[in-house]
Amino acid sequence: MDDVTPEAPPKRKPGRPRKDAAPQPAALTVDDLAKLAAALKDTVQAPPVVADDEPPRIPTPKTPEEVAMLNDQIRDLGTDFEDPDISKERRELYKAIRASSHVARCPRCWEAKQAGKPITVTIDVPHPKGAGRQNASFRINGQFYPKGQHVVKRCEAATLAWLIDQNYRVDRERMGPNGDGEGKVYRFDLERGIVGEMARVIRGDD
Repeated sequence: MDDVTPEAPPKRKPGRPRKDAAPQPAALTVDDLAKLAAALKDTVQAPPVVADDEPPRIPTPKTPEEVAMLNDQIRDLGTDFEDPDISKERRELYKAIRASSHVARCPRCWEAKQAGKPITVTIDVPHPKGAGRQNASFRINGQFYPKGQHVVKRCEAATLAWLIDQNYRVDRERMGPNGDGEGKVYRFDLERGIVGEMARVIRGDD
């Protein structure tokens, strides 16, 4: 069988279109585009407008009583976290509570507002007893209150006053009535720890 060498296609001049090439569509003018848009206007429907956030199904509580009612509903849902409907209901309740104002969530500040009193007050915070000089402060939920005046809400002022009172009480028990350790009575449990072990050895207990 003889070898057959394929012949190369004839060379074409540059820029000359092929005879078998597909015909190119004619360019549309501005008038053609306007007519096409008018024809498609009645057939193409605009996509529906979807809001970014759906309106909340549960209204935002305005008073502490309404917040308490939502908390009761959350407790009534129980601890079933597998049911998607219950989980959705729980999330909506928490979302409504978080959307409420601080006054609506705090009975103390709510009572002050109803009585016409200011929500914020100024409190003098002393240096904590028994604390060092560096980073000495009282703390509430990650918020630090060092020595000095602080403008806080009424509920925070009440918590700070309780913390200061407890700090002074513990210091009085630690340092004695005069604050210098004199007259302090120390009590030890002879049945616990190293002191208890030494007492059992002295008594000869097994």
